[in-house]
Amino acid sequence: MPADLPTAPAPPLSTATAEASFLEQRLPRWLRALWPWLAAAASGALLVLAFPAWNQAWLAWIALVPLIAAVWSGVPAQKDALVLEKNRRRVFLRSPDLRAAALGYVAGLVFFWSVFSWLTTVTAPGLIALGPYMAFYFAFWTWLLARLLRLFGQRFGQETELRPPTIPSATAARRPKNYAPPEPPRGMLLGSLFSFRGLGGGPATRHWVLRSRWNLALAALGASAWVAQEWVRSWLFSGWGWNSLGAALHDNTPLIQLAQWTGVGGLSFLVAFVNVIAAVTVRRFALELRHRRVRPHFDFTLTLAALLTIFAAGFAQLRPFGPAAAEGETTLRVACVQAAIPQNQKWDPEFQQRIFDTYKELTEVALAYRPQLLVWPEAATPQPFLNERANFDFVMNFAGRGGFNFLLGTIDQDFDADTAGTPPSQTSAHDFNAAVLLTPGAADPPQVYRKLHLVPFGEFVPFRKSFPLFAWVVGDQVPSDFEPGAEPQVFELRAPALRVAPLICFEDTVATLVRRFVVRQPDGGAGAQVLVDLTNDAWFERTAASRQHVAEAVFRCVETRRPMVRCANTGVTCVIDRFGRVRQILRTDSDGTFGRGVMFAEIEVPRVDAPLPFFARHGEVFAQSCAGIAVAALCATFFLRRKHE
Repeated sequence: MPADLPTAPAPPLSTATAEASFLEQRLPRWLRALWPWLAAAASGALLVLAFPAWNQAWLAWIALVPLIAAVWSGVPAQKDALVLEKNRRRVFLRSPDLRAAALGYVAGLVFFWSVFSWLTTVTAPGLIALGPYMAFYFAFWTWLLARLLRLFGQRFGQETELRPPTIPSATAARRPKNYAPPEPPRGMLLGSLFSFRGLGGGPATRHWVLRSRWNLALAALGASAWVAQEWVRSWLFSGWGWNSLGAALHDNTPLIQLAQWTGVGGLSFLVAFVNVIAAVTVRRFALELRHRRVRPHFDFTLTLAALLTIFAAGFAQLRPFGPAAAEGETTLRVACVQAAIPQNQKWDPEFQQRIFDTYKELTEVALAYRPQLLVWPEAATPQPFLNERANFDFVMNFAGRGGFNFLLGTIDQDFDADTAGTPPSQTSAHDFNAAVLLTPGAADPPQVYRKLHLVPFGEFVPFRKSFPLFAWVVGDQVPSDFEPGAEPQVFELRAPALRVAPLICFEDTVATLVRRFVVRQPDGGAGAQVLVDLTNDAWFERTAASRQHVAEAVFRCVETRRPMVRCANTGVTCVIDRFGRVRQILRTDSDGTFGRGVMFAEIEVPRVDAPLPFFARHGEVFAQSCAGIAVAALCATFFLRRKHE
């Protein structure tokens, strides 16, 4: 080839076109069309493995990467986006936003149907209906993520970073018509899976992804959007915030200390942030390897540095490295009875005497320990304790011995005023899921707390009369509805004088409710010093439900810096300290955590005026801030336009 031939810039090179061509050469057509959906399903499956019963929490740090790659590969080139915007009839079928939402929906279906599979022990139709609803939250996140990716590519991909090589124009003219370009350099296949087609175009290839500051901004916005959808899920339609992304880290005690400032939302932010940075880093390496020009990855480095700093700060707070026990702490001796009554026997009158015998046997063992607090689980008595004579006499037979505080779960009832004097079978009652505290003093009246946060389709059926389909879904599992209580009630123990928050069932998974018990009360009284949860996980038999339940409860202790005693009918009866560590757990040789038995424990309880952490004082400020950022980012995707428009 003559050395003096003139050279000219190559024609405009589209990265997306080159990568698509490579995929066409290397992958079957059906696989090219199917792989994004398989990647989305893989993300849902990886997330399931991060939670109990699998407990592979390390997978949470990379679980969203396949989903992000699938969304990323579907963002169109600029000219394709313009065509779709102008051709309104094809937007519904070809819109990258709807495609991204559909990918998130697939990941959500796989995750929620799998992680909540234990619901089949109660209602299979309920699980089938729950998955499609919960998957919308994942769909929102991927929909917004796709819009953010396109915004970053179109607004910030303006700096010339890497130029394609030049070729002699004469040589280009002599190429045959069937000329095939050489095999792409190393990194092309990996990059094609993470291709962002808004990056290509023009005489130079423009990549905002090569800029660390834009990657950090994208990760922060994506993580904020993730926290926002989890926060909405925790309260919308009474809320069900189980198995948020941060809850997968429940066993990582140093890291979860972040929850004292941000709640679980801060940990979800951290995990989502790392997932976005991981996906961006893979894409960036692929680009740099292709052009043989590797640069410092400050985005990746700063993310690791932040993660290690949070871990070290949390580790420093744990004993024996943290401060010594505060002055004024009290040791409380507790005995918890786990009777393991099968759910199909709890309300059957034929089994009432058998239930009495079981509790009598276990309680005699518990009282031999001379506890200061004796605890029975949720709905321990077969009938309402305060309204039915046999159950009242049975309970008071133990309470009358004195010398200990007695906390138990039962059903409480209120009767309409116009039914006074009528037979019980003809009265109209309002039922409440309640906790009752009996103190050693015989003159002290029972202290009663009525559950505030009822579980939809477990304790009541929404729109039971106006929308009968819901009642049909749950069948005879919920024959009637409980009613919620009016306000939190902090119990006062005697000998020792302590203040206790009586949580019932899933209330230990609701952060905003638990903090109401530990702050100063409306009547001016001090908040609770110790949390006691009475629960009955027998509904879900020997599934992962009880382990997921206690994983959620761990964070309430960190958020409030209060220890927790959990007494279950069956499931996980345990003690959690104020740092979120499970200090003691009831296990049997034959049935593990599902057997009957008695747990004895001594708990360090902080003084009544012990300082509360930021989250307990201010609530979901972090999650609400993330929601505000997500809304602002969403508005930006609508109102910011490309420079050439």
